[in-house]
Amino acid sequence: MVPLPLLASLIVSGVLEIAVPLILGLMLRRMLKVSWRTYVVGCVMFAISLVRMPLNYAVSNTLETTLTGALLQFLLLAFPSLTAGLFEESARFAAFRLLVKERSWKNGVMYGAGHGGFESIFLAGVSVLSTAIVITLFPSMLPPEQLQAIAALPAHLPLVGLYERLMAITIQIGLSVLCSSASST
Repeated sequence: MVPLPLLASLIVSGVLEIAVPLILGLMLRRMLKVSWRTYVVGCVMFAISLVRMPLNYAVSNTLETTLTGALLQFLLLAFPSLTAGLFEESARFAAFRLLVKERSWKNGVMYGAGHGGFESIFLAGVSVLSTAIVITLFPSMLPPEQLQAIAALPAHLPLVGLYERLMAITIQIGLSVLCSSASST
């Protein structure tokens, strides 16, 4: 049985990881008077940047069969980080060169909210919320060991994930503002 504080934390975290990016988009649309199109372009370009995932998987599998120790651990962290930067920034640059008509800080903010928002909603929020639903309504779907591992988590841990998503959206906005300025020169 999953403790109630952990379940509540999962639900709050999942709901906010989905709702905050959408509310942020609404607020930015109203305050900055920029098009929803820019938000959607940010979402789509982040989704396109995920083409790196099979490459990450293949390289990780190769590394795990050929290396061990500290070098393996370093490369298992470094390679996905490198591909995330390369693919996400390339997508961002392409978006501001080809898809976003007006290159301005306002569009940079809206694009970044979409880029980070898609990531928050689909890579974190849906996963966390679906975990809460499964452990509440269908716990028998999970192996007992997995259910015990989830139940042993500290109650505050999902909220740490929420905080990380909020910081990631902030970073995505900042990087998008930088890229919107750089692509106009």
